[in-house]
Amino acid sequence: MSLRRVAFVAVLAALWAPGAFAQDDLFVPLEPAESLSKPKSKPAKRRAKKTPPAKKPPPKPAEADDDLAVPMVAQKTQLFVKLGGGVKGARLFLDSTEVGALPLEVLEVTPGEHTVAVRRPGYADFIRRVTVAPGKTTEVAVSLNAVAGVVAVNSDVASAQVAIDGQPKGAVPLTGIVLKPGSHEIVVSREGFEPDKQRITVRAGKDYTVTAYLRPLPGAPSAPVARADTPKETNLLPPESAVTSNPSPLAPLPQEAEASASRPWFKRWYVWAGVGAVVTAAAVGAVVATQGSGGDPLAPTTVCGRECDAVINGARPF
Repeated sequence: MSLRRVAFVAVLAALWAPGAFAQDDLFVPLEPAESLSKPKSKPAKRRAKKTPPAKKPPPKPAEADDDLAVPMVAQKTQLFVKLGGGVKGARLFLDSTEVGALPLEVLEVTPGEHTVAVRRPGYADFIRRVTVAPGKTTEVAVSLNAVAGVVAVNSDVASAQVAIDGQPKGAVPLTGIVLKPGSHEIVVSREGFEPDKQRITVRAGKDYTVTAYLRPLPGAPSAPVARADTPKETNLLPPESAVTSNPSPLAPLPQEAEASASRPWFKRWYVWAGVGAVVTAAAVGAVVATQGSGGDPLAPTTVCGRECDAVINGARPF
Protein backbone atom coordinates (compact mmCIF):
# COMPACT_ATOMS: atom_id res chain seq x y z
CA MET A 1 0.00 0.00 0.00
CA SER A 2 2.73 2.38 0.74
CA LEU A 3 4.41 1.90 -2.58
CA ARG A 4 1.19 2.56 -4.39
CA ARG A 5 0.61 5.71 -2.46
CA VAL A 6 4.14 6.93 -3.16
CA ALA A 7 3.70 6.17 -6.82
CA PHE A 8 0.37 7.92 -6.90
CA VAL A 9 1.81 11.02 -5.20
CA ALA A 10 4.71 11.04 -7.60
CA VAL A 11 2.38 10.92 -10.57
CA LEU A 12 0.32 13.79 -9.15
CA ALA A 13 3.45 15.77 -8.48
CA ALA A 14 4.64 15.21 -12.00
CA LEU A 15 1.38 16.42 -13.40
CA TRP A 16 1.09 19.47 -11.10
CA ALA A 17 4.67 20.72 -11.32
CA PRO A 18 4.64 22.07 -14.95
CA GLY A 19 1.45 24.09 -14.33
CA ALA A 20 2.86 25.62 -11.17
CA PHE A 21 6.04 26.65 -12.89
CA ALA A 22 3.98 28.17 -15.68
CA GLN A 23 2.00 30.31 -13.24
CA ASP A 24 5.18 31.63 -11.65
CA ASP A 25 5.87 33.52 -14.84
CA LEU A 26 2.69 35.57 -14.34
CA PHE A 27 3.65 36.96 -10.93
CA VAL A 28 5.49 40.30 -10.67
CA PRO A 29 8.89 39.77 -9.21
CA LEU A 30 9.41 41.47 -5.85
CA GLU A 31 13.00 42.46 -6.67
CA PRO A 32 14.44 43.68 -9.93
CA ALA A 33 15.76 41.14 -12.21
CA GLU A 34 19.19 42.66 -12.12
CA SER A 35 19.62 41.70 -8.49
CA LEU A 36 18.93 38.10 -9.35
CA SER A 37 21.19 38.08 -12.34
CA LYS A 38 24.84 38.93 -12.22
CA PRO A 39 25.77 42.27 -13.71
CA LYS A 40 27.23 42.02 -17.12
CA SER A 41 30.45 43.81 -17.74
CA LYS A 42 30.14 46.63 -20.21
CA PRO A 43 32.37 46.54 -23.20
CA ALA A 44 35.07 49.19 -23.22
CA LYS A 45 34.31 52.12 -25.48
CA ARG A 46 36.77 53.01 -28.09
CA ARG A 47 37.86 56.62 -28.05
CA ALA A 48 37.71 58.05 -31.48
CA LYS A 49 40.07 60.80 -32.41
CA LYS A 50 38.30 64.11 -32.65
CA THR A 51 38.82 65.86 -35.91
CA PRO A 52 38.85 69.67 -35.76
CA PRO A 53 35.69 71.17 -37.25
CA ALA A 54 36.09 72.67 -40.61
CA LYS A 55 35.99 76.44 -40.64
CA LYS A 56 32.85 77.74 -42.21
CA PRO A 57 33.24 80.60 -44.63
CA PRO A 58 31.95 83.92 -43.25
CA PRO A 59 28.42 84.69 -44.31
CA LYS A 60 28.13 87.11 -47.13
CA PRO A 61 26.66 90.46 -46.11
CA ALA A 62 23.16 90.91 -47.28
CA GLU A 63 22.97 93.28 -50.15
CA ALA A 64 21.14 96.38 -48.98
CA ASP A 65 18.31 97.52 -51.04
CA ASP A 66 19.20 100.96 -52.35
CA ASP A 67 15.59 102.04 -52.32
CA LEU A 68 15.00 101.02 -48.68
CA ALA A 69 18.34 102.06 -47.20
CA VAL A 70 18.23 105.29 -45.09
CA PRO A 71 21.23 107.52 -45.78
CA MET A 72 23.25 108.51 -42.71
CA VAL A 73 23.05 112.27 -42.04
CA ALA A 74 26.27 113.74 -40.70
CA GLN A 75 25.78 116.00 -37.69
CA LYS A 76 26.92 119.58 -38.14
CA THR A 77 29.53 121.29 -36.01
CA GLN A 78 28.07 124.64 -34.95
CA LEU A 79 28.92 127.68 -32.83
CA PHE A 80 26.34 129.94 -31.17
CA VAL A 81 27.38 133.32 -29.69
CA LYS A 82 24.87 134.83 -27.23
CA LEU A 83 25.26 138.49 -26.22
CA GLY A 84 23.72 139.56 -22.91
CA GLY A 85 23.08 142.89 -21.20
CA GLY A 86 20.88 144.35 -23.96
CA VAL A 87 23.88 145.86 -25.79
CA LYS A 88 23.11 146.82 -29.39
CA GLY A 89 25.52 147.42 -32.26
CA ALA A 90 28.19 144.88 -31.20
CA ARG A 91 29.99 143.03 -34.01
CA LEU A 92 31.29 139.45 -34.02
CA PHE A 93 34.75 138.43 -35.26
CA LEU A 94 35.65 134.75 -35.76
CA ASP A 95 39.35 133.98 -36.22
CA SER A 96 40.03 137.69 -37.02
CA THR A 97 37.30 137.73 -39.71
CA GLU A 98 34.24 139.94 -39.23
CA VAL A 99 31.04 137.89 -39.31
CA GLY A 100 28.39 140.58 -38.67
CA ALA A 101 26.35 142.41 -36.06
CA LEU A 102 24.89 140.49 -33.14
CA PRO A 103 22.49 138.82 -32.62
CA LEU A 104 23.21 136.14 -35.26
CA GLU A 105 21.94 132.66 -36.01
CA VAL A 106 23.96 129.51 -35.29
CA LEU A 107 27.23 129.45 -37.25
CA GLU A 108 28.54 126.31 -38.95
CA VAL A 109 32.28 125.94 -38.24
CA THR A 110 34.99 123.31 -38.48
CA PRO A 111 35.85 121.21 -35.42
CA GLY A 112 38.74 122.44 -33.32
CA GLU A 113 39.88 125.69 -31.70
CA HIS A 114 38.54 129.08 -32.74
CA THR A 115 39.03 132.66 -31.52
CA VAL A 116 35.78 134.51 -30.77
CA ALA A 117 35.93 138.33 -30.46
CA VAL A 118 33.07 140.80 -29.87
CA ARG A 119 33.70 144.55 -30.25
CA ARG A 120 31.54 147.62 -29.72
CA PRO A 121 32.57 151.32 -29.37
CA GLY A 122 32.47 152.39 -25.73
CA TYR A 123 32.97 148.82 -24.42
CA ALA A 124 36.02 146.69 -23.69
CA ASP A 125 36.74 144.00 -26.31
CA PHE A 126 35.62 140.44 -25.51
CA ILE A 127 38.12 137.81 -26.74
CA ARG A 128 37.97 134.09 -25.94
CA ARG A 129 39.52 130.90 -27.29
CA VAL A 130 36.99 128.05 -27.58
CA THR A 131 37.19 124.41 -28.67
CA VAL A 132 34.31 123.15 -30.80
CA ALA A 133 33.63 119.39 -30.63
CA PRO A 134 32.76 117.64 -33.91
CA GLY A 135 29.07 117.06 -34.49
CA LYS A 136 27.98 119.28 -31.58
CA THR A 137 26.81 122.86 -30.98
CA THR A 138 29.02 124.97 -28.71
CA GLU A 139 27.48 128.04 -27.04
CA VAL A 140 29.54 131.08 -25.98
CA ALA A 141 27.97 133.62 -23.58
CA VAL A 142 29.32 137.17 -24.08
CA SER A 143 29.15 140.00 -21.54
CA LEU A 144 30.61 143.44 -22.41
CA ASN A 145 31.90 145.98 -19.88
CA ALA A 146 31.17 149.69 -20.56
CA VAL A 147 34.25 151.93 -20.33
CA ALA A 148 33.30 155.10 -22.30
CA GLY A 149 30.49 156.98 -24.06
CA VAL A 150 29.82 157.36 -27.78
CA VAL A 151 28.94 160.73 -29.37
CA ALA A 152 27.55 161.63 -32.81
CA VAL A 153 27.63 165.26 -34.09
CA ASN A 154 25.37 166.75 -36.79
CA SER A 155 24.73 170.30 -38.08
CA ASP A 156 22.25 172.16 -40.27
CA VAL A 157 25.18 173.58 -42.28
CA ALA A 158 27.11 171.16 -44.47
CA SER A 159 30.87 170.72 -44.07
CA ALA A 160 30.92 172.39 -40.65
CA GLN A 161 34.03 171.52 -38.63
CA VAL A 162 33.85 169.83 -35.23
CA ALA A 163 36.29 170.28 -32.35
CA ILE A 164 35.99 168.45 -29.01
CA ASP A 165 37.92 169.84 -26.05
CA GLY A 166 39.97 171.91 -28.51
CA GLN A 167 40.94 168.91 -30.66
CA PRO A 168 39.66 168.92 -34.29
CA LYS A 169 37.66 165.83 -35.20
CA GLY A 170 36.60 166.54 -38.79
CA ALA A 171 33.53 167.70 -40.70
CA VAL A 172 29.93 166.81 -39.93
CA PRO A 173 28.31 164.36 -39.83
CA LEU A 174 30.47 162.44 -37.35
CA THR A 175 29.54 159.16 -35.63
CA GLY A 176 31.22 156.76 -33.24
CA ILE A 177 33.33 159.31 -31.34
CA VAL A 178 34.46 157.59 -28.14
CA LEU A 179 34.80 159.92 -25.12
CA LYS A 180 35.79 159.17 -21.56
CA PRO A 181 33.19 159.71 -18.83
CA GLY A 182 33.02 163.35 -17.72
CA SER A 183 32.33 166.84 -19.10
CA HIS A 184 33.35 167.73 -22.68
CA GLU A 185 32.99 170.87 -24.83
CA ILE A 186 31.88 170.44 -28.45
CA VAL A 187 32.33 173.36 -30.90
CA VAL A 188 30.85 173.33 -34.42
CA SER A 189 31.98 176.16 -36.71
CA ARG A 190 32.20 177.26 -40.32
CA GLU A 191 33.41 180.39 -42.07
CA GLY A 192 30.69 183.04 -42.24
CA PHE A 193 28.69 181.58 -39.32
CA GLU A 194 28.69 182.03 -35.60
CA PRO A 195 30.21 178.95 -33.91
CA ASP A 196 27.90 176.75 -31.84
CA LYS A 197 29.34 175.66 -28.48
CA GLN A 198 27.76 172.95 -26.37
CA ARG A 199 28.92 171.15 -23.22
CA ILE A 200 27.76 167.62 -22.40
CA THR A 201 28.39 165.18 -19.56
CA VAL A 202 29.30 161.72 -20.83
CA ARG A 203 28.55 158.49 -18.97
CA ALA A 204 30.02 155.07 -19.75
CA GLY A 205 27.85 152.85 -21.94
CA LYS A 206 25.62 155.71 -23.18
CA ASP A 207 25.13 157.12 -26.70
CA TYR A 208 24.76 160.87 -27.33
CA THR A 209 23.71 162.91 -30.39
CA VAL A 210 24.66 166.62 -30.63
CA THR A 211 22.98 168.80 -33.29
CA ALA A 212 24.41 172.28 -33.97
CA TYR A 213 22.43 175.15 -35.54
CA LEU A 214 24.68 177.82 -37.07
CA ARG A 215 23.61 181.45 -37.66
CA PRO A 216 25.20 183.56 -40.40
CA LEU A 217 27.34 186.48 -39.27
CA PRO A 218 26.06 190.05 -39.92
CA GLY A 219 27.30 191.30 -43.31
CA ALA A 220 28.37 187.86 -44.44
CA PRO A 221 27.61 187.02 -48.09
CA SER A 222 24.43 185.08 -48.51
CA ALA A 223 24.54 181.55 -49.68
CA PRO A 224 24.46 181.15 -53.47
CA VAL A 225 21.08 180.45 -55.01
CA ALA A 226 20.69 177.02 -56.47
CA ARG A 227 20.29 176.81 -60.24
CA ALA A 228 16.93 175.11 -59.86
CA ASP A 229 15.59 178.14 -57.94
CA THR A 230 16.44 180.67 -60.73
CA PRO A 231 13.24 181.93 -62.50
CA LYS A 232 12.96 181.28 -66.22
CA GLU A 233 11.74 184.85 -67.02
CA THR A 234 12.37 188.05 -65.11
CA ASN A 235 9.44 189.98 -66.73
CA LEU A 236 6.57 189.77 -64.25
CA LEU A 237 4.08 191.93 -66.28
CA PRO A 238 1.07 190.14 -67.82
CA PRO A 239 0.97 189.75 -71.61
CA GLU A 240 -0.74 192.42 -73.75
CA SER A 241 -3.53 190.04 -74.74
CA ALA A 242 -4.63 189.84 -71.14
CA VAL A 243 -5.05 193.67 -70.87
CA THR A 244 -8.33 195.12 -72.34
CA SER A 245 -8.26 198.33 -74.33
CA ASN A 246 -11.40 199.89 -72.75
CA PRO A 247 -11.66 198.77 -69.19
CA SER A 248 -14.97 199.51 -67.46
CA PRO A 249 -14.59 202.32 -64.91
CA LEU A 250 -15.20 201.41 -61.34
CA ALA A 251 -17.76 203.42 -59.36
CA PRO A 252 -16.20 205.31 -56.47
CA LEU A 253 -17.04 204.06 -53.02
CA PRO A 254 -19.18 206.39 -50.87
CA GLN A 255 -17.15 208.14 -48.27
CA GLU A 256 -18.50 208.13 -44.77
CA ALA A 257 -18.84 211.43 -43.05
CA GLU A 258 -16.21 211.80 -40.44
CA ALA A 259 -17.14 213.33 -37.14
CA SER A 260 -15.48 216.64 -36.56
CA ALA A 261 -13.13 216.60 -33.68
CA SER A 262 -13.78 220.34 -32.99
CA ARG A 263 -17.53 219.87 -32.09
CA PRO A 264 -18.12 219.94 -28.26
CA TRP A 265 -19.49 216.89 -26.56
CA PHE A 266 -22.78 218.43 -25.45
CA LYS A 267 -23.70 219.13 -29.11
CA ARG A 268 -23.51 215.50 -30.19
CA TRP A 269 -26.80 213.65 -30.78
CA TYR A 270 -26.08 210.45 -28.87
CA VAL A 271 -25.47 212.47 -25.68
CA TRP A 272 -28.94 214.02 -25.73
CA ALA A 273 -30.55 210.71 -26.72
CA GLY A 274 -29.16 209.13 -23.58
CA VAL A 275 -30.34 212.04 -21.45
CA GLY A 276 -33.88 211.75 -22.86
CA ALA A 277 -34.06 208.03 -22.15
CA VAL A 278 -33.04 208.58 -18.54
CA VAL A 279 -35.65 211.35 -18.03
CA THR A 280 -38.45 209.24 -19.56
CA ALA A 281 -37.67 206.28 -17.34
CA ALA A 282 -37.68 208.49 -14.25
CA ALA A 283 -41.10 209.99 -15.11
CA VAL A 284 -42.72 206.61 -15.72
CA GLY A 285 -41.39 205.32 -12.44
CA ALA A 286 -42.77 208.29 -10.52
CA VAL A 287 -46.28 207.90 -12.02
CA VAL A 288 -46.45 204.21 -11.24
CA ALA A 289 -45.36 204.80 -7.66
CA THR A 290 -47.97 207.53 -7.14
CA GLN A 291 -50.90 205.50 -8.50
CA GLY A 292 -50.00 202.41 -6.51
CA SER A 293 -49.98 204.24 -3.20
CA GLY A 294 -53.28 206.28 -3.61
CA GLY A 295 -55.65 203.80 -5.30
CA ASP A 296 -58.50 201.92 -3.60
CA PRO A 297 -58.83 198.18 -3.81
CA LEU A 298 -61.28 196.91 -6.41
CA ALA A 299 -64.36 195.02 -5.30
CA PRO A 300 -64.49 191.30 -6.13
CA THR A 301 -67.69 191.75 -8.13
CA THR A 302 -66.03 194.43 -10.27
CA VAL A 303 -63.14 192.24 -11.24
CA CYS A 304 -64.72 188.81 -11.50
CA GLY A 305 -68.46 189.58 -11.70
CA ARG A 306 -68.93 187.29 -8.73
CA GLU A 307 -67.00 186.26 -5.69
CA CYS A 308 -63.28 185.84 -6.51
CA ASP A 309 -60.70 183.65 -4.88
CA ALA A 310 -58.50 186.68 -4.04
CA VAL A 311 -58.55 190.47 -3.95
CA ILE A 312 -56.09 192.41 -6.13
CA ASN A 313 -55.01 195.86 -5.01
CA GLY A 314 -54.99 198.48 -7.75
CA ALA A 315 -56.32 201.80 -8.87
CA ARG A 316 -59.88 202.30 -10.03
CA PRO A 317 -60.33 202.85 -13.73
CA PHE A 318 -60.90 206.47 -14.78
